[in-house]
Amino acid sequence: MSNIFDICYIDRHHGPQYGPSFGSDLILYGDEGYGESYCYSRYYDKSIRETDEEFSVEEYEIFQIMKE
Repeated sequence: MSNIFDICYIDRHHGPQYGPSFGSDLILYGDEGYGESYCYSRYYDKSIRETDEEFSVEEYEIFQIMKE
């Protein structure tokens, strides 16, 4: 868990070639051929990864949390 510094950056839509993103702290590419995914420490108080190097993602799942 991590706190965000600026609520405006909690979820940004970068375009159709991208998968889910959380500010610029974690951006996953959604389509092949658009490069690598990346993770920078910018808007959250704790880093998600220890490096800023790009990385590949084979699969990811998206879940929606709903109140009962």
